[in-house]
Amino acid sequence: MVTLFVVLSTSVLMIFENNFIFHPDKQGRYEPDLGFPVQYCEFMTRDGVKLHGAYAPLPNSRGTILWCHGNSGNLTYGFDVAREFHKLGMSVLLFDYRGYGESEGRPNGEGILLDAEAAYNYLTKEINEPGSRVVILGESLGGAPAIKLASEFECAGLIIQSTFTSIRDMAGVVFPYLPWMRFFVRTNLPNLETIRKVKAPKLLIHSHGDQTVPFWMGQKLFEAAPDPKEFLELGSEGHNDTFGAVVYYDRVTAFLYRVLPNP
Repeated sequence: MVTLFVVLSTSVLMIFENNFIFHPDKQGRYEPDLGFPVQYCEFMTRDGVKLHGAYAPLPNSRGTILWCHGNSGNLTYGFDVAREFHKLGMSVLLFDYRGYGESEGRPNGEGILLDAEAAYNYLTKEINEPGSRVVILGESLGGAPAIKLASEFECAGLIIQSTFTSIRDMAGVVFPYLPWMRFFVRTNLPNLETIRKVKAPKLLIHSHGDQTVPFWMGQKLFEAAPDPKEFLELGSEGHNDTFGAVVYYDRVTAFLYRVLPNP
């Protein structure tokens, strides 16, 4: 019976792995008038998937935030915070991974990395924002494509918040009584390994109150990251409450002004 349980549970996980990991939201307020300029756009990935994005330009900006959003949502969840980044002198490019929002395709681990690459290429080649003026921001799941991007492409800085060390480590958190599951997960997204390759300045943010991605994962990412780096340690804020933390914008502002000193 035990053997049968192990085989069946492992088989279910492997068959429906992407459904367990990714939770795309197709609904959102893709409105033309949000109180600030938004230019909706489309671009293609290297493997031929059409993605949907939203560019919120700011005249005479300090630079641009390339935002890799979290899991259970889409780019429209970033509009309110994009407005706050405007106040900090930053333009913002939001985009939906494949299968999220108005983007085509279905999400998978390798795919979301290609999606972030396509967004970066659109920003630097079509919008003509130099990589030296791009700050890549990854929230939760978005930390994986953000870290991967920063390890391979030029950027002024990297901000990651509420992000995991790897999908396999998360499998151990989600299925604590099924410890063998982590060894059968095909999607890994090894952030702990990849962040060692990021040379750009880094700001890592994590909360002790995060009940989705445990705080120790943020600590390990920070320890593995090479200098220059800094860590914003939050207290009771939940996984989705990082942007609402009292000290968040103070620390982010200081970081942006340091890596992008000239508007």
